Amino acid sequence: MVGRRARRVSIYRVESVRSVRILPSKYVQPRNFDLAAEWQKEVSRFETSLRRMKATIRVAESAMPRIDRLGAEAAEAIHLAQPDQAGWRLAAIWIESIDHAAGMLLGFGGETEVLAPEPLRLELSKRAAQVCALYS
Repeated sequence: MVGRRARRVSIYRVESVRSVRILPSKYVQPRNFDLAAEWQKEVSRFETSLRRMKATIRVAESAMPRIDRLGAEAAEAIHLAQPDQAGWRLAAIWIESIDHAAGMLLGFGGETEVLAPEPLRLELSKRAAQVCALYS
């Protein structure tokens, strides 16, 4: 949902709306307001705010059919990387956080390897150990 508050346009998740109140005054949309352009600007701003740090990863050829799960921007960077002789691709991708990236990458098992940052490597190692302990 697109809304305006004190001359600032923002986007909101509809699921976060808790109530609706009909006001006596009528909203008049500015003449030069372009909903599609405003929407795209706000989506781009939001997506940019999620890019907090970069991770350097290696991706096996066997993971390529599922690489879109990491998001369009990461998938594009990985697809553009040239595979080495063993079929692995080296790419730098933007990540939202260590926790979020670990959750996403753990699903690829041994088909991805994080080279940096070190805190992401440590988080993946910790989570992998927890899974091993659970099933041992």
